[in-house]
Amino acid sequence: MPAVELLISNLKSEISRSQAELLVRFARLLLERQPPDYKSADQWLATVLARAKDRDWLHAAEQLRVVSLAGQRRIDEAEKLIGALEESGPEELLALLDGLASVAARCDMGTQRLVAELQLRASQTLAESPKKLTDAQRLRLWRARAEAFSATGQPTKAVAVYEQLVEKSPRDAKLLRTAAELCESLNST
Repeated sequence: MPAVELLISNLKSEISRSQAELLVRFARLLLERQPPDYKSADQWLATVLARAKDRDWLHAAEQLRVVSLAGQRRIDEAEKLIGALEESGPEELLALLDGLASVAARCDMGTQRLVAELQLRASQTLAESPKKLTDAQRLRLWRARAEAFSATGQPTKAVAVYEQLVEKSPRDAKLLRTAAELCESLNST
C-alpha cells in the first residue's frame, strides 16, 4: 500500500486544522516539484476537501485541487469544482480565484494556461452573474481576470483591466508594479 493511501486510511473521518494544514502543504510540495506529481497531490487534496472543516485550509485545498486536476488534464472535474463554488456565492468563488495563477506558477506552461483559462471562464461567469458584487469583490474579480488574461497570452486585455484597477486603487504599489511590468513587456516585444 503506497504511503499516501496508508496515511489517508489512518485519518479519522473528520480531520483537524493541523492535519488539513499538513496535507495541503504536502500537496503543494508535490505540485512544486519537477515534474509535479499531480495524481498524489490530488489524493491529499481530495481528502482535505472531504474531511476538513477549517475554511482557510479548505480554500487553499480548492485552489490547489483546480491546479492538480488541470495538471492531470481533468478539466471537466476542475470545472465542476469551480461550478460548485459558483453556486455557493461570489465570496466562495472569489476566494478560489484570488491568486489562482500564482498557485499554478510553478507548474508546466500547459497547466498554467489551462488554469488561467479556467480562471477566465469562472471570472466571466461571476462578472455576468445577477448577484451583486461589492466594490471590494469587483476589484478582486478584476485582479483575477487581469492575471488570467496575462497568463493566457492576452496582454492587451490584461493591460486594459489593470488600467481600470489602477484607476480605482492608485496607491496600490503591488498593482502598479504588476501593471508597469506588463506594459514594459508589451513595449519590448
